[in-house]
Amino acid sequence: MKRDMELIRTILLKVELEYDPKDRAISNLQIPGYDKYTVDSHLKLLEQSGFFDKIVWVKSVRASDSAITISNLTNIGYDYLDKIRDDGTWQKTVKTITDKGLDMSIKTISAVATAFITSATEGAVNAIIKTGGNI
Repeated sequence: MKRDMELIRTILLKVELEYDPKDRAISNLQIPGYDKYTVDSHLKLLEQSGFFDKIVWVKSVRASDSAITISNLTNIGYDYLDKIRDDGTWQKTVKTITDKGLDMSIKTISAVATAFITSATEGAVNAIIKTGGNI
């Protein structure tokens, strides 16, 4: 299996959208276009990276009957998602990484996305200063 960073982003966005504190967990997350095993494998990667508060893996005799319960994102998960949430930033980040031949790791994606966000923020602050605070 190859790690799919688009799937990782999709999982994070979907968990944020579907997580309800009253229910305290999401059971058997499904992502259209991906089979259960691929989604589960990527959930495991996200768990290893500390992106979820808790994931409970309930094994069954038949793998197809196994269940996964996912809790909410951690601060680390939210921080990463905040950097890649915007489609424009995500597309620019992926394109830059691909064009420069960089590794498509969580650390690299985070660094490149942060650079784009920082640049945009500096531009906005400079515009505010230039206009004397009048927007």
